[in-house]
Amino acid sequence: MTADVDPTEQQELLLEDSEERAADLDAAPDSFVEHRTSDEATPPVE
Repeated sequence: MTADVDPTEQQELLLEDSEERAADLDAAPDSFVEHRTSDEATPPVE
């Protein structure tokens, strides 16, 4: 993407790309993707 792209158009392109990647979870079968919530990923606040 270049700087001359409209920010709204850029956002739409990024979301579209993200949705395509999320739809094909087997796209990189040798990769390990850990699915966890932010609560599981961060230590509790004391």
